[in-house]
Amino acid sequence: MENISIPSSTKLPLLQASRTAANVIRSGEIPTLINSLKSSMVADTLP
Repeated sequence: MENISIPSSTKLPLLQASRTAANVIRSGEIPTLINSLKSSMVADTLP
């Protein structure tokens, strides 16, 4: 597998997000995940 250099500032949130997603999928809380994604997207778009 190639080494793709990702800035560490990007890497950590991605790792946390993927772990969270894996836990959510295992526990079957997809609606919760979707709602949290929506709310975080809304928060990102607000000034």
